Order: sequence, then C-alpha cells, then structure tokens
Amino acid sequence: MAKLYYGEKLLNLIVYLQEDKARRVAKRSHHTLAGLFNKAYDRVSTLEKATKGFEKSGIWPLNPEKLDKEDFLPARNPKLTIIADEEACCTDISG
Repeated sequence: MAKLYYGEKLLNLIVYLQEDKARRVAKRSHHTLAGLFNKAYDRVSTLEKATKGFEKSGIWPLNPEKLDKEDFLPARNPKLTIIADEEACCTDISG
C-alpha cells in the first residue's frame, strides 16, 4: 500500500517538474522528494503495523522458534582492520 501512495506522489512530482521546467528545482528536488515520501508514509503507517512487525519477526513477544542462532551473532564488518602492534594504535594517557 505504501508503494502505491509513494508512486502516486512520485508521479505528481514528475508531472510538476515537466510542466514547469523553468523553475530551479534542482536545489530543492531532494527536499520535495523527502516531503512526498513523508506524506505517503504518514498515510499508511500505523502503530498496529509496527506492532505486527515485531510480533511476526519473533522479537516481541519473544518467540525463540522464529529466531535462529545466527540472529544473535555480532555483526560482521568486512572492512575491519586489525592492528597487531599495540604501540601503533594506542598511547598511554594516564601520565
């Protein structure tokens, strides 16, 4: 449903831009797009949908059957650099 409303607002933006090409919208277009998304999101978001999302994922109330062991592992950072030499990274500031 959100995609439908967002698409509708995006189409309105495209029509607006095509109708008046003389306007300087380049500087404001990201604000306009954010505003359109906000209108669509406000129209479809509800507390009930947010609650259902937590419930379906097993987060709240806790449902261990929906959660795998992998869900509790720390995030992986492929760009993590490990510095082997402690002196290269750390200085003693205790004085």
